[in-house]
Amino acid sequence: AELRTRLEAGRQRAAVDDSTRAARQRQPLAHPLASFTGTFGEPSFGDVTIAMRDGRLTYRWGAQYGPVEIMDASRHQLRVEVAGSGHVVTFAFDPAGVARSIQLQGVTFTRRP
Repeated sequence: AELRTRLEAGRQRAAVDDSTRAARQRQPLAHPLASFTGTFGEPSFGDVTIAMRDGRLTYRWGAQYGPVEIMDASRHQLRVEVAGSGHVVTFAFDPAGVARSIQLQGVTFTRRP
């Protein structure tokens, strides 16, 4: 009975998490999705590429890749899964609305030409 209770509690937590993530995806972004795309580099950590695929954002960082989700649209923050753990990517935009840099895990990556 205890195992069944723990399994049910886990299912309920997962359902709440899924609902929260789905609600985040409905937040309006201040910039079009294409404004978030580009390759951003940092000498020690390499390049992170944000791209459009089938109308959605994806990322690649070395061998890691996957979908990009909205985390907090008002702060230009998106979420990526890196090594099985969610991380927030914060975008900085220039006055023309082009992403100039991203911050990931406390490291700033600058747009490559």
